[in-house]
Amino acid sequence: MPHVTLNRRLPYTRAVLHHVLHVVRPYVRDEGYQFDELAQKLEELFYTNGAYIVTDADRAAAGLPMRDGNGLTLDELHIIEAKTLSAMVAAPALAFKVETPK
Repeated sequence: MPHVTLNRRLPYTRAVLHHVLHVVRPYVRDEGYQFDELAQKLEELFYTNGAYIVTDADRAAAGLPMRDGNGLTLDELHIIEAKTLSAMVAAPALAFKVETPK
């Protein structure tokens, strides 16, 4: 039996592209060739990078935690804050030459 897989990436890419072009269209003066070229380049960018919109309904259906108003889950926020605090603690040692007594 042949192995068949669906190309799920293309519909996701086209959905993101549709939303972006809807916002960008009023700001592009040339609706002809340049706009088509812009759409092609954005589609290639989104497809190559795997752009995907995850809605709140998608997250709930997958059993994932909800995001806050800034688009982060509580776990993601903890990880980012821990990295930020670590960088802040390391900064004085980088900015000032600290010598320890011998």
